[in-house]
Amino acid sequence: MAEELGDSVYKINEEGIEEALSFDKILDLPNINDCLDEDIMFNFKTIFTSKFGLNMRNIISHGFYEDNDFFSLDALYTWWFIFKICYMFSYETYNNIISSVVKKIEKLIPPNSGELIQ
Repeated sequence: MAEELGDSVYKINEEGIEEALSFDKILDLPNINDCLDEDIMFNFKTIFTSKFGLNMRNIISHGFYEDNDFFSLDALYTWWFIFKICYMFSYETYNNIISSVVKKIEKLIPPNSGELIQ
């Protein structure tokens, strides 16, 4: 998403080697901040990157999460947030499709023309 918005997700380290930015650094990029609202940014940071939050990315990727932990409130909240993000983008995609269909219909039958669609 950051790349689609024009931000670079890579940096050159001291040795001249290209490295990917961490998720936390990507969330701090200017175009991402302009695109996502404060609540979503807060949740991304709290759930995935902040050591003062759930820090799920670190805990899960380093194997610190036990099997029973996946039934915890932290895991439920993380699942809910991911589901919300997926829904937001699929809902927006749905709205874009519907609006493009409506525009095509309006070209065929102008609004307030008095004609009914059969």
